[in-house]
Amino acid sequence: MGQSLDLEATLRLVMDQARDLMQADRSTLFMLSKERGELWSKVAKADGKTMMEIRIPTNRGIAGCVASTGQPLNIADAYKDPRFDPSTDRRTGYKTRNILCMPVFNSAGDLIAVTQLINKHQGGFTASDEEFMQAFNIQAGIALENAKLFENLLLEKQYQKDILESLSDAVVSTDLEGRIVTINDAALSLLGCPIAHLHTKNSGQLWEYKLIGRYIWEVLPVDHLQLRLQDSLKYGARHYVPEQTLVAGIALENSKYPQEQPFDSAQGKVSNPEQTYILVFPDEQDPEKYIPWNETDWDSSFTHYLTKEEVTLVERSVNLTVNPLTNPQGMVRGGLVVLEDISQEKRMKI
Repeated sequence: MGQSLDLEATLRLVMDQARDLMQADRSTLFMLSKERGELWSKVAKADGKTMMEIRIPTNRGIAGCVASTGQPLNIADAYKDPRFDPSTDRRTGYKTRNILCMPVFNSAGDLIAVTQLINKHQGGFTASDEEFMQAFNIQAGIALENAKLFENLLLEKQYQKDILESLSDAVVSTDLEGRIVTINDAALSLLGCPIAHLHTKNSGQLWEYKLIGRYIWEVLPVDHLQLRLQDSLKYGARHYVPEQTLVAGIALENSKYPQEQPFDSAQGKVSNPEQTYILVFPDEQDPEKYIPWNETDWDSSFTHYLTKEEVTLVERSVNLTVNPLTNPQGMVRGGLVVLEDISQEKRMKI
């Protein structure tokens, strides 16, 4: 059960294993939603393939009673227990004989779910079955907690990504070492990536793959960015520096055609969006040579340094903001670099 971090897969796995191990007809795992006062689960439809969600109040039924009290229930005859709701049996034609319903706790001791087993194949559920399910539910609780934490992490990550993508300014977040964690489309576009052509290989996936995890000052050519960011990460300082110059270069991957200029600076778009465009940087030792992605040990698919004739420079004027990213306790957890492109505004003034 601990091998999966997918919540739905873990739900199905816990239900299937509990049913098989306890030799029961049916099993259901209800997750607790404290905010809504409900138990919810996903069960198979009649076709046995697709899943449907069911929800019940925590003050109703056998599972609701266990969720409310945190105590197990071993019911030998369901129809003699006033808490049992027979309406489902009447609707489906199924006859519930006995029920074993047990709480599931997380590592902090909080109730997070309820397992419910129905109709043991032979006889009723015993005290040994209760002990076995109690041990089983400890492992189930760990697996469910991990899966839920992972699901929350993915949701938070997607939420942050959606916020970044909605911003018109170029935004890059870093970890405490200054390595890029997220970079939005506006930042990729600022560097020259033809992000608008989402149907091509240049939709940003290659650029994200090449840039995320790199030190931001290696791939964002702004003067003194490293010093400003490190000051922000170490001391929580905030920097605003207007009218900085950013010069990047783009070129065709495996470019052999210097006469084909990949970027039309006047129109602000690439000449052929079906090509794969890469980010390049001048060699510190020889400014006439350009290094793809600023990787000195770059990919073997590149057979040579690019020359000045093979590169199109993309020059921007930006307002730079560097801020620390803090958690609710006020501790610095990373950095945030925002670049406002004022190139067009400056041209209009001129």
